[in-house]
Amino acid sequence: MKLRILAAALGGALFFGAPGFAAAASPRVDLQAASIGLYPLADGSALLAADGHVIVRAGERTIAADAVRFDLRKNRLIASGNVRVMRGARAFGGAAYALDLSSGKAILLQLEPLPATLNLRDDDPATGSEAPAPPATFAALDLTGSRPYMRTRHAVVTQNANVRLTPAEISTGPGPYFVTPTYLFTFAPTNFSQSSLPGATFDQPYPLFGTANSLAAGHLRYDSVNGPTLAFDEHLVQGNNAYVVASILPLRGKRIDFNAFSQIAPGVTQSIGGFHQYGLYYNNFAQYNAQWTSPSSRLSFAAQQFDSSNSAGLTLSTLDHFIAPLLTYKLQVGYGYDHTPGQVPFNNDFRITTYGYVASPNVRLPLGVAASLKYEYSIVKYDFPHEVTSGTATLTLSRKVNRSLSFVGFVSVQETANRYRDNAAQYLFLPDPAFPYFAPDGTPYPGFFAYSGLSTFRTYSLQTTWRPRGGENSVQLYLTRSADFPQFHGFGRPPYYATLDVTQRLGNTFRLDLARSYAFGWSGQYFSPQYSISISP
Repeated sequence: MKLRILAAALGGALFFGAPGFAAAASPRVDLQAASIGLYPLADGSALLAADGHVIVRAGERTIAADAVRFDLRKNRLIASGNVRVMRGARAFGGAAYALDLSSGKAILLQLEPLPATLNLRDDDPATGSEAPAPPATFAALDLTGSRPYMRTRHAVVTQNANVRLTPAEISTGPGPYFVTPTYLFTFAPTNFSQSSLPGATFDQPYPLFGTANSLAAGHLRYDSVNGPTLAFDEHLVQGNNAYVVASILPLRGKRIDFNAFSQIAPGVTQSIGGFHQYGLYYNNFAQYNAQWTSPSSRLSFAAQQFDSSNSAGLTLSTLDHFIAPLLTYKLQVGYGYDHTPGQVPFNNDFRITTYGYVASPNVRLPLGVAASLKYEYSIVKYDFPHEVTSGTATLTLSRKVNRSLSFVGFVSVQETANRYRDNAAQYLFLPDPAFPYFAPDGTPYPGFFAYSGLSTFRTYSLQTTWRPRGGENSVQLYLTRSADFPQFHGFGRPPYYATLDVTQRLGNTFRLDLARSYAFGWSGQYFSPQYSISISP
């Protein structure tokens, strides 16, 4: 029974996502050479540079050359040096050969008996037409001094999708290469960034199989609960219209997750997701959302279930409206239902939610400081004597000192009131004032009995960013001061928190991002470090 909603949700996700996912197999190109380097390009594609006894097999065509440059985004390769092209019974040579794999058109440069360029159709010089080659036909990217992100001796390219290197040597920046038996590098224009995996401190994906519309990957992960573990996920994507992502943690954490999205019609979308946790802990969760957006408003429906608890709601809101030059605002109202077995004072409730915000435009202040102010307010009223109100004011200040140095500051104050009519302490699960209350560090805290559902959260944050010469390398320092009520002896947010994030480009194809965070003197811990590392091309 508990899996029924998950099974139905997954079936629905596959139903509305699957029709557009089927695609014909893309043609493949096989390259072998003494050395093949993979160079990621700024447009998201990549360049394969093969040198030394290069053999390329593309369909019925075989190309031999001293060097080949293969632009994976444009599906275009350039062979140079002792070029020999064989196709069926035909064979011919030249000094250089440029081939567009999408159209099959080619241009051959011959130096003997006289220099000439031939436009070829079906790789037949006998029917080729002699004409000047377009500019930059045989131009290749200068890779002098560049270090490849990966290198191999054998690469198989699936056009518009990926390239598999076997074996693969992966760059570690200025250090030695890391060797793996095979590696799949994806350059498809499809967005595979959606994830269904739960959060982790460290997650390094390892692509296994893929097409232009799908990608299967393994993940080496670490989190504070499960420690080091493995995960696997599968992505199915249909442009920007639909996707389905499913993942599993089979060892530690024992969990299956999925999420899916589909655009039904212009302005109409739906999404579905959930997880099933098995093993030591057993939980099920599923949620469904549908949304219609008009030029001036948005109507959305949301439903979710966690084990035996479930809820649903309908929300109508305006879009963000700007009243020049004064402010931007948004208004929202919703009606919902909750079913929570064992919840006090009732298992079921209906609620009305109203929300709105107003924000000022950026205002220029002295000393080159830009400022903006935003205020948000919400009220949730239930069909029994219970009301939750929240108001948040946020002031944002920013200043760019020069091309390399900038500052962004935030001051946020949130007031929340969780009100019940009678016996609020019972419903808020507050301690009995007849007995002493001890905080987690063992010290008494009688002041907590003053808490009656009213909370204050004050946040003061400063972000400093230094980018030498405005480049990609950066050092970012985040300082946060929290002054909350209740905030005592280890409960709530740390009063002081600092994070240092360093991004360093190590060569042309390797970037390292290292961050370390500290909470000072919180819950008796005066130095509580946290680390995070990200490695990317």
